[in-house]
Amino acid sequence: MAGDLNTRFKLIGDASEIQTTIGMKRSFEFPVTCIDKKTGNPITNFPLKASMNGNRFTEQGTTNAKGFAIFTLFKVIDRTPVQYFIINPDISDYQNKLNLTSGNSYMIKVNAQPPIVCLDITEKNLESSLDSPFGMPTLKELFVQNYSAEFTKNERLSDFRVIGIFGTEAKSSSKNKYGLYQVYADGTVQIYDTDSNTEIYQKSINNVMGADFQTLEGAGRNALKKTNW
Repeated sequence: MAGDLNTRFKLIGDASEIQTTIGMKRSFEFPVTCIDKKTGNPITNFPLKASMNGNRFTEQGTTNAKGFAIFTLFKVIDRTPVQYFIINPDISDYQNKLNLTSGNSYMIKVNAQPPIVCLDITEKNLESSLDSPFGMPTLKELFVQNYSAEFTKNERLSDFRVIGIFGTEAKSSSKNKYGLYQVYADGTVQIYDTDSNTEIYQKSINNVMGADFQTLEGAGRNALKKTNW
């Protein structure tokens, strides 16, 4: 069979297209069956591999006694709107002696939409609310750069809910010996999967110092500017 396997080898699966959200942990299973097109018999114990750049998925598998194998897409991270999950014969061990080509692929179209994010951010400088926040723009930029995210104020419409608390505290109300006011910033960010209300990320930053020659408020603003997410 090796001589004409390239024309007889076939991968069969149920899925042809799926919808998912970038950055969300959503598992999709792709069962495939490997058969001989001429006889209809399963091709057993045959190595397969999957490809989908920049995402998290099962990369390799081997068909069982029924020619069956399962691949799983766990999370899409790549921001490309239309991607493809491709399963091929893994011919690396054979050094392509069987002359199998890309025509022996099974391909699933993956439509990847950007996540919708609800931001709930509280920012205070020395207990006073900020007219020009620092944390909110930084977090928005991170979500846009990494996931092409869109934003909503309605939590029920969101995929991610982000809770952030930023604040500052002066260790002293007077200047130090160098003539500087010093204020320290703290911050905590928690990210939840809105659908399951599961916390998927948390980060805290403490005692980030800011200094200013003029006012405590100025030192507080400089401390908040230095918080790095």
